[in-house]
Amino acid sequence: MGKELKLFGCILVISVLASFAIAFFGGRFKYSSLAEDVGMIAFQETAHNLVTSGSFGTQDNLFAGYFRRPPAYPILLATVYFIFGEYLWVVWGLHLVLWGFSLFVLWRVSRRFLDGLSALLPPLFFGL
Repeated sequence: MGKELKLFGCILVISVLASFAIAFFGGRFKYSSLAEDVGMIAFQETAHNLVTSGSFGTQDNLFAGYFRRPPAYPILLATVYFIFGEYLWVVWGLHLVLWGFSLFVLWRVSRRFLDGLSALLPPLFFGL
């Protein structure tokens, strides 16, 4: 178990470094690329409105007609914004934590179906 846990930690580090390299060389480390995504704009506006006014809707659009997406992510984003402030690194950190958690869950599920170190292959492939 100790060796497997160390290898899982190495997979996390390799995956994070690979993601940063892909983002850096692909030019995705700027805020404008995040703001150009229409879905992300809706999530950001909804999270901002939750923090500032406590409402899902905006002055221009009501919640029912405007927001046709599940509200769980904006609620999570608003909670993190409320704690840490509305910064881009907060969104990146939240995504890294959620991604690491999904790798961990995939590893735990893989251990039930695969033997030994082969259980680390699905998290490695998912991480890369």
